[in-house]
Amino acid sequence: MGGSALITWITNTEGVSYPPEPWHLRGALHASIWLVLFADVPTALPHGTKPILLNGRALLLTAFAAYMPGGILTYNEMLCAIAIRVGPRVATTITHIWVDSPISAAGGRALWGIPKDRGTLKIEAGAGFEASVSDPKGLVAAFQFIPRLALPGRWPINLRTAQMPKGRLELTRLRALGRIQFGGGTWHFDESGPLRFLRERKPLLSLRFDQMVVSFGVKRNSCPNSNVQPSPASAKTLPPR
Repeated sequence: MGGSALITWITNTEGVSYPPEPWHLRGALHASIWLVLFADVPTALPHGTKPILLNGRALLLTAFAAYMPGGILTYNEMLCAIAIRVGPRVATTITHIWVDSPISAAGGRALWGIPKDRGTLKIEAGAGFEASVSDPKGLVAAFQFIPRLALPGRWPINLRTAQMPKGRLELTRLRALGRIQFGGGTWHFDESGPLRFLRERKPLLSLRFDQMVVSFGVKRNSCPNSNVQPSPASAKTLPPR
């Protein structure tokens, strides 16, 4: 299965097996950071969280990640996340994500409540980077990255993700180490796709995070009020695709 013989994988009711947390992964991430009016972001945040706003603008991240041999799983993903506060703590919540692995999709949903959908991802990496993701309805997003300024050394990243597995708000830690290279990023979002609210916008900055070593799920914290059933969120929606 790609995991250590000492690790017992979990099998769901559909017969898909996935490794328990934490997941130790290796690969590369190509991402852009955006400032977008929160009123234009069509998503409901997890109950008990608030967006981090700068003059009414939310901080978003879109990214393609390629996880390579050397980690517990090998797969590709594309995601969109937004920066939030959970009480005094800063975190992110993943609003959209597509993966090309049924193992990753099953494990992400079951372990952490990450809304992983299956998608078709195409990635061409070299000096530059090109990638696209499609769902059953067609193209979702395409991205091109041209590297420019590389920072010396390897840089740590420590984040928390906030999701709602089994109807309760929980925080999961992500720790990563890798090399950072800034560059130019160009995105295309399908006019009828789930990320169409980002069309015609330009990212604040784009970067590559490679030679990346990731541990996800190294510590999982339930929020103090996580035993309270969440009230319905005021979801913002787009017309059907």
